[in-house]
Amino acid sequence: MHKLRSLIDRLKNIFNISISKIGDQDKWQKISLAIVNVGSQRAVVNSVLSKVADLITHATELELIDYRLEML
Repeated sequence: MHKLRSLIDRLKNIFNISISKIGDQDKWQKISLAIVNVGSQRAVVNSVLSKVADLITHATELELIDYRLEML
């Protein structure tokens, strides 16, 4: 969990996002995260969230299994 906490702190420091652990919290091998960015320009929000996914995928020892972007 230290790697996860480190990743969450790093993402929050780099990007203006909120992160919450959701679902599967009882399993140490798998965690689901909700990552939120609020803004008035859809393209900017999409870009930030895509960069978050890229950082998770390429700059950590953790494996990103799946992600989904949802705009409201």
